[in-house]
Amino acid sequence: MDTNIKDTYLGFTDNLKPMQKVKAEKTLDNLIRCNDNIITNKEFIFIKLQEGLTPSIEEDYSYYSRKLQGDTKPKTDYRLKDQDASFYHITKTEYNYALYLLDNNFLDEQRVKEFIVVENNRLLQSAQDELNQKQQDKERKETLEREKQEFDNWLTEQAENYNNNDKLNLAKIIFLDKHGSYNELYLCKILILIDNINNITCKDKLINWLHSDNTTSKKVFYHITGIKLPSTNKGTMETLNELVLSDYQGIIPYRKKQQKVNKNIKTETFYKLVKKYPDYHFETVIGEPITKYELDMAIVQNNGEYSILESKSGALLVSKTNTKTELMSKLKSLIDHYGIEHTKKLIQDSIDKFGISPKYKDVV
Repeated sequence: MDTNIKDTYLGFTDNLKPMQKVKAEKTLDNLIRCNDNIITNKEFIFIKLQEGLTPSIEEDYSYYSRKLQGDTKPKTDYRLKDQDASFYHITKTEYNYALYLLDNNFLDEQRVKEFIVVENNRLLQSAQDELNQKQQDKERKETLEREKQEFDNWLTEQAENYNNNDKLNLAKIIFLDKHGSYNELYLCKILILIDNINNITCKDKLINWLHSDNTTSKKVFYHITGIKLPSTNKGTMETLNELVLSDYQGIIPYRKKQQKVNKNIKTETFYKLVKKYPDYHFETVIGEPITKYELDMAIVQNNGEYSILESKSGALLVSKTNTKTELMSKLKSLIDHYGIEHTKKLIQDSIDKFGISPKYKDVV
């Protein structure tokens, strides 16, 4: 056979459903022996058709089976039949393939060669298109990542230079009242986003931040803009998408709600040492003073979690525990591990490097 059809199905499986396509191609690719050569079923069908055999069907075919000790159940038998009435049993898929070759004149080797050339060109073009698409996707992803990084850098730079103290102090008061602490860089960033809501990237970021669980940030938005956002994420997104800067109604004063206070727990203002790139600074927190292991400390609660910081340095000693009991247990483990003298040295090193807490600056 001069024509090589080993790597093509001549379009026979192109319009089949995925599972049917896989099954049909597997059948046509199965190997058999023919004239002392190992070839595929599709090559066998092609050769036999060229030799003059024709596809045929025998209805209600059965044969004697030694295993059954009788005739098999009648079935439709698919064959390639020769003029002398001899035949080969073939599968229904092979039978349909044989009809396909005959119907499309694929016994003409020149037609087969022309088809293979066209098919190879199409496959090459498809592979090139796929490669181009992957390259475009890669470039698009790199562009989005670059734009995201550029935006994040811009937002951080703007936040570090934020100078509207009225808005910032209002946001701090809200967070202190609700959580007992705040992250100043975060507050500056969200205020920048609010002030630049006409910028689509800022608006998208704001929508992402003001989700239904972030109630305190949504409260900040309300008191800064005078716009109350819905409680649901869908409602918040729809409202923010429609908002422009000119819709803002102005600052709404914030009043602390009267809360039940445990009179046995005394709270004071402390200062937590936090990193604000590239330096460190102190942020106000409300905490319960405690003295233990010769250290003056403060227990701070935020979002239902407890932390403990050393008062003079503002350094966080233990963070994010669910209960005070767990907090004190971790503090004990810390002291047992480092020893009180080494712990004091680490605290003094922090004071020497970053300064003493504002709480103690006026203490003689």
